[in-house]
This record gives sequence, structure tokens and C-alpha cells, in this order.
Amino acid sequence: MRRSSRSEARARGPARRAEPAGKAPTAAASYRYFPVTPLLLFSDTRTEFRVYLRQGEQYVLYTKEQDHFTDKHREMLHKQGITKVFVNSEQKYLFDKHVEQNLAAILEMDALPLEDRAELLYSTAQFVMKNVFEFRLPDRLNAPTFKRLVDLVTASVRYLDKPGAFKKLSAYISHNYAVWSHCVQVFWYSMSVLKTFKVAEGTLVKCGLGAILHDIGKSKISRDILAKGEKLSDDEWVEMRKHPFYGMAQCVAVPIPHEAIKCIMFHHERMDGRGYAYGMQGELIPMYVRVVSACDAFDALTCDRAYGKAVSGAEALRVMNEDMQGAFDPEVIKRLEAVAKGLGLVQDEATQA
Repeated sequence: MRRSSRSEARARGPARRAEPAGKAPTAAASYRYFPVTPLLLFSDTRTEFRVYLRQGEQYVLYTKEQDHFTDKHREMLHKQGITKVFVNSEQKYLFDKHVEQNLAAILEMDALPLEDRAELLYSTAQFVMKNVFEFRLPDRLNAPTFKRLVDLVTASVRYLDKPGAFKKLSAYISHNYAVWSHCVQVFWYSMSVLKTFKVAEGTLVKCGLGAILHDIGKSKISRDILAKGEKLSDDEWVEMRKHPFYGMAQCVAVPIPHEAIKCIMFHHERMDGRGYAYGMQGELIPMYVRVVSACDAFDALTCDRAYGKAVSGAEALRVMNEDMQGAFDPEVIKRLEAVAKGLGLVQDEATQA
């Protein structure tokens, strides 16, 4: 049952004020507002966006930009049983920045359901990587952007260590290919597979940076080539095969670990030596790169791309095992299959029967 307008008005406490225009927005304009849990409004912080309460048919301003959100604000909301506040959609970018800046703390909040944390991690990862790819980087990855990526990867690795965390996150896996979402998903798959090898957290973060940046060089490839819906010409294919070099060049100005550089440079190498850019083979390819390579192929095959439709998880594994026989490490494929089954992306034969 919705609480009375009077009780919600009391919850506004000392921060109560009218909408600047003199008239609060009505519920008829509710599509312009999105709900958030007050748990995301940390005490002793100043938000860059306005926060509203819904009072009857109106949205009433609770705190404005740069207001000091205090324990008193939170306590009054809790006392009145208000579990949702609202933010204007026009300020979603500012809200997304707030979540990104506080992501590590948010993902450790036991009071916030795991599925809600998964949704926030998904949206934040998309927000960061879309910034990297859609707005195009300068010639080199700069320190502020690199720090954003390190913070995102570190928080994600710790989140994925929680039981059932990736299962919740898998609900947001997209099968419509975009280079930024592909990088995020390859990162998630890679971390889950590497965990089965008992890789330490510090190494996971280093490899995670490589996984999430493995296609960073594609930000230097023409969009016409990336979106081409037919076979690339010889010249276009030569250009596409340069993206590992472009990726390495973009990272020279930041302290990126060598594990990450190897993921960027070698993720198209194959166990049988038929990959690029160096024709490496077998054990010369580091184990963590073999993991990223397999996860890269699996995600690409299960996404709709300009030049091909998505296939099922089971079919993707069949293609990797049979049509591309010898390309991938069999042990990595086995572990990737186990991860995919755990996420429901591949069904056990017994289940299918």
C-alpha cells in the first residue's frame, strides 16, 4: 500500500523545497523520471543531480545539485518506509557518473540485492566502455581513462568472487554485437574461466584489464570496416589485422601490466599457429591469453554481427571444437563450457533429453 502524501512530505524534512519552476512535475510526466534506491545516496556526499520524492501525482524536489546528503536525510526516508526516490532522466549521465565513482562500495553493499548490484555493474561497464569506444580516444589512452578502467575491473573482479554473482550478471549479456559490450562480456567470461584455474586476485585484475581492452585497437579502425556486412576486401582485412598493434600503441602512456599487453597483442593467436599477428602457437601463448582468445571467439559467435547471425552457446562450442579444430586450448574450452552451462547458455544433454 502506498504511504500517504503527508508521510512522504514529512520525509523531506529540512530539505523540503518547491520545484524551481514553482510547480512540481506531475505523474503524467513520469517517463521523465527513473527510480533509484536511497542506498545509492551515500551519507556525507554531494550529488550532482536532483533527487525527487513522489507525492501523490507530483514529483517533489528532495535535494538539489550539490546538496550535502546526510544521515538525517537517509534516516527520515527509512523512517517513512520510502524505498524509492527519483532522478530526472535528463540528469542520467550525472547519476551514472555517481554510480561509477562509488561502484566499489556499491558492489560490497550486502543490503542491496545481488541482482541489483549486477544491474548497476552492467550499466556502469557499458557507460565506461561506450565512452572509450563511441567518443573515440585520443592517440593514446590517458591516465584518467585508464584509472576508470582499473577501478571498474578491480570492482568487477571482487563482485564476481561472490557466489552466484556471474549468474545474476549473465541476465544482462547482450547478443547484439557492439564492440564495447563485446569487450565487457569477454572480460566477464575470461574472469570466470580464469577463476577455475585458481588465479590470484591481483593477476585477475591484470588479465582483466587485457580482456576488457583486448579490442581497444578497433577504435582506430574505420567504422565502415567494422560495420561491413560482407566479406572484407584484401586491403580492409590487412587493416583489420592491425588492431592489436593499434591497441598496444594506445597503451604506451599508461602503466598497463604486461599481462594486459599480451592479451591485447596476442588474442588472435591460435594454438595451431594459424592466428595473427605473430603466428605464435601452443604453449608459447600464455595461458591467460588462451582464455581471452577462447572467450573472445565464444562471445563473437553468440552475438548478431554485421556479417553473421548469432548461434547458440552449444553451436558456438561445436564450431570452436570442430570447425576450428586445433585453434583453441582444449582445457580452456572444457572450462568455458562448464561456465556457460552454469549460466544456462549451454544445456546439459540430460537436461535437453
